[in-house]
Amino acid sequence: MTPSVVNGYELERFYPSKEILDLLSSTFNVNYLCSDGYTNLILNYDIFIENLKIWISDNNFTTQIAADKLGVSRSLLRFWFNGGTMRISLYNKIKGNLAHYNLI
Repeated sequence: MTPSVVNGYELERFYPSKEILDLLSSTFNVNYLCSDGYTNLILNYDIFIENLKIWISDNNFTTQIAADKLGVSRSLLRFWFNGGTMRISLYNKIKGNLAHYNLI
């Protein structure tokens, strides 16, 4: 990791991926680097995506209806399903919706 990457994390310009969190966690021999909701979401992102798919299916939602309920765009849902992760700014914006639907 370069100093500029570490600096970016420290200044909250960007956030580590799940892989980086796992690497840092094992390097420093800790289970979680921090216990905030966003970090837990990223560390358990596969579970979040699976729960999201089940929620959509169980409720017979279209992608648009699910996106509207969460407060995101339909293309953003597709981005998540294709391996993209949620930014912390969006997490903070919609975490109430995620909690309301028991997705986090």
